[in-house]
Amino acid sequence: MLWPRLIPRAFAVAALMATCAASSPVHAQDDPADLFRQGQEAYSKGDVKTAYDKYKAAWALKRSYDIAGNLGNVEVKLGRYREAVPHLQFVLANLPVSMDSETREAVTKRTEDLLADAKAHVAIVKFSVTPPEATIRVDGAAVEQNVAVLEPGSHKLELEAEGYDKVDQTLELAAGTTENTVIAMAKSGSGSTADISSSKGDAAADDGPSLPLIIVGGVVGLGAVGAGIALHVVAAGKGSDADTIRETLADNACRDPVDAEYTDACSDLDSLISQQSTFSGAGTGLLIGGGVVLAATAVYWLWPRGGDEPSATAVTLLPSFGPGFTGLVASGSF
Repeated sequence: MLWPRLIPRAFAVAALMATCAASSPVHAQDDPADLFRQGQEAYSKGDVKTAYDKYKAAWALKRSYDIAGNLGNVEVKLGRYREAVPHLQFVLANLPVSMDSETREAVTKRTEDLLADAKAHVAIVKFSVTPPEATIRVDGAAVEQNVAVLEPGSHKLELEAEGYDKVDQTLELAAGTTENTVIAMAKSGSGSTADISSSKGDAAADDGPSLPLIIVGGVVGLGAVGAGIALHVVAAGKGSDADTIRETLADNACRDPVDAEYTDACSDLDSLISQQSTFSGAGTGLLIGGGVVLAATAVYWLWPRGGDEPSATAVTLLPSFGPGFTGLVASGSF
């Protein structure tokens, strides 16, 4: 019979095939490093399209800043600006900490230039939605992290959330713009409609008041107020010392001409009165200056932001000296 003879041969063939499979190298199309190298070779030869295909395949297998940077570069060259934006943003957010400062500066500058070029050709929409768990779709595709990078023109926006009425909206977008869209969905059965508002401009350019600036303003203001109080305490002490000397002197003892026996006491009294005035004036100046800084900080922190007119809050403390006064003068614009 042929069957018994074929069994050993079948096992032999199977073993040979298994050995070959085990010893075969990983296919080039499954190796991101090899795909990246092929992309570099194609790009060096001017074949940008092939470079794009190789970099994109490498990116699908491994997400790293170098693959993202090269992919974003060729996407800009091919006019695939919408694809380039997230890849270039990935580069800026994922540069390795081990990179030396000179290389980091060069890579950052190059990437920022490419990103600016790409953004000039697309529209970016940033969504803020209530409820936050709502599903956002633009042209049927889900929006990740509430940010959509889109081609200029008309787009269909859809929002869905359990317990809320579905939202259907048309977006009209222009190239080079960033639109901040705030949507409060209407609860099902409420009879109301969704509240939708949009504003132009990059919300990241004004995320609200700067916390470090508020901290500095608070520290400077409170420090000045504290120093002012301390100087008033010192001034009060000088005044108390002056009162003690006055109690030892006869009435009008320090009027000219001063009696010889009161010369030293009157001199000490004059010095204490002068010091009291100086410390009191400086303390008052610091209290006023600290109060102004704290007020300006509060205005900067709490003042409503936005509008057509830019606002500025700047306070400068200048030293001021005068007869019986040493302190700070606050100058500012609000």
